[in-house]
Amino acid sequence: MEDKNKVISKRQGFISKRFILYLLLGVVIFIIALYLGFPYNTIKGKVANYASQESGLKISIKELSPSGIFNFKLKDVKVKSPDLYFSFIIDDILIKPKWLTFIKGSPVFSFDLNSKAIKGNGLYNIRKKTMIVDLNNIDLKRLNSSEKKSFSLSGTLQGKAEISLKERNIYKGEGKINFLGKDIRIENVKILKYKLPSLKINNVIGTAYIKKRRWQIKNIKAEGQGFSAIITGKIIPLIPLNSSILNLKLYLKINSAMPKLIRNFLLIVPHIKGKKGFSIYTVRGSLKNPRLI
Repeated sequence: MEDKNKVISKRQGFISKRFILYLLLGVVIFIIALYLGFPYNTIKGKVANYASQESGLKISIKELSPSGIFNFKLKDVKVKSPDLYFSFIIDDILIKPKWLTFIKGSPVFSFDLNSKAIKGNGLYNIRKKTMIVDLNNIDLKRLNSSEKKSFSLSGTLQGKAEISLKERNIYKGEGKINFLGKDIRIENVKILKYKLPSLKINNVIGTAYIKKRRWQIKNIKAEGQGFSAIITGKIIPLIPLNSSILNLKLYLKINSAMPKLIRNFLLIVPHIKGKKGFSIYTVRGSLKNPRLI
């Protein structure tokens, strides 16, 4: 009887091992079929169209390929604003679907951004149209733009954004952005047809809320070449972006290190004397043509 039980046990063990081998073989065949037969070109176009529609930006993808078993990699992703005010290329984006959320009916995927212009990672909920992005390096100089841009920027930014894209426009979404910048240089600024000297900002930190098609600026604080500044107020984003309407308060304290031309200009602009040596200016107009009144 014992011998018979041993024979049965061995036979069951053999069947179990064979089942596992067949299962592994099936997985291998599935992976090979996925790599060879998956319609990557078709999916690439649909992904680019979906991203463009949901963000309001112009997005194109040069290549989509598998990465590992269940992930995908997008290469040479071109991002442009509708007015071509800014454009940049993300070298590659690793898409990592969270498959359990797809089964539950609220699909989510994470992504890693890697390029010379932008590095970071984030999460996107397809059903809720919400996105969380951590950006650990934005190279402002590499965010190339067309001649439509009225000034040039260099330096680095990092920050975190939580945005809802229910209106299918990144300018009109709702959410919150925290950011920190270092060694920023602003050049080629013109006010009243006068070109101002370049200005260096050593560090800047701030928070902006996006709500009801407004960008609410909350205490952006900056320290730089001969000045300390605090900015509050609202921006109404428009297309083209450089026509966006400004309604800001600028609290500014300057010293002798500020370029003389800018210093003299600020002296003749209407302003109110504030506390702790700050002067208060009202900024109106647009991003292209800001006015101090």
